[in-house]
Amino acid sequence: MKEKTLQNSVVAYLESLGAYVISVKSGKLMAVYSGKVRMIHLAPAGTPDLFVILEGIPICIELKKDEKTADQWKRVVSRYRESGSTAKSNIPIIQQYECHNEITRAGGIAIVCGSVQEVEDELVSHGFIQRTLPKRVKYPVR
Repeated sequence: MKEKTLQNSVVAYLESLGAYVISVKSGKLMAVYSGKVRMIHLAPAGTPDLFVILEGIPICIELKKDEKTADQWKRVVSRYRESGSTAKSNIPIIQQYECHNEITRAGGIAIVCGSVQEVEDELVSHGFIQRTLPKRVKYPVR
């Protein structure tokens, strides 16, 4: 599934719960104004994809295209926390992790998810909702 398709599904799910949801764009954008090319700076690097307010609590959600990619993100962060260093290719992940730390320090909740089910699991674990989707059972791979 493409990340944009997942984002649309997650936004629809969150809005069905009565949440306020904004899709956040980060990076830079080139624009022409009065014949001049200008760079427009959007949200800082590492900013999560969605800003959500649910029951008065800010929740920031970083979406990954699938659960495997979300798990990979979590493994990179775990190794970074243990060693304090990372490969150059993982710098965007570390920027996201640092942004999540700032959000958490400020009293918000920051999560990384690769499916609507993972979003629901996080909301259940934080006490926002009761489970509505059938709980998936993950069987060990043999």
